[in-house]
Formats: sequence, structure tokens, C-alpha cells
Amino acid sequence: MQSDIPVYYEPSLPRSLLPIHLYFPLESAIPVLISSYNMCNDEVYGDWYRGCSHFVKSYYSGTRTDCMQPLCGLSSAHIHHAPNCPCPKAAGDDRRIQSMFHKACEECRGAEFARRVGR
Repeated sequence: MQSDIPVYYEPSLPRSLLPIHLYFPLESAIPVLISSYNMCNDEVYGDWYRGCSHFVKSYYSGTRTDCMQPLCGLSSAHIHHAPNCPCPKAAGDDRRIQSMFHKACEECRGAEFARRVGR
């Protein structure tokens, strides 16, 4: 099965960053890059609920881990300088667990209660 999205290889990038897919959504002039490598991460603290496997964020520490990838819009190694660069500019979360609970989180317990009483 062939994909309708053409594969684009940047010759100056290492082979570990490939594949990178380049496509033009809705016939726009600005291409959108999709890649499979890790992006920059912001450190976030929160609670882990083992009952439902949810991580509830408390706060961000302000520490960002730089991925040093040329196609990450937040990295210091970013290769583009244009303001309309199509590189992704969303950081991931580097989770730090403050407390671990062996029950479901408050939202899941509320949803289960509503399901049981028919609300």
C-alpha cells in the first residue's frame, strides 16, 4: 500500500532523523513537516494515579531539555530563520512524579460515579 504523502529527504540531515514527510495541506504554499524524532521537553511535576494510569499535572518547573534537532522549532540548533517556518514548535512533557496514588484520579472517579447513578 503506497502513501499519498511524498517522502522528502534533506541531504544535510543525518540518517537518524529520517523519514521526514513533507506534504501540502489544502494546496497551501507552506509545507508542513512531520517527523518521527523526539522534540524538546518541558519538565512538569504532578501526581500519578495507578488506578486509571493518568498523570495529573501540578506545575511546570521552567526547565526545558533541548533536543538539538535541526527541524525542531524550539531547539537552539534550529536551521530555519523565517518567521513562517513550518517546523513544529510544540514541546513535549518530561514528567516528574511527586506522588503516586493506587486509586483512580478525581475526574475518573467522578465519571464512574455518574455512570453508576445514571447522571
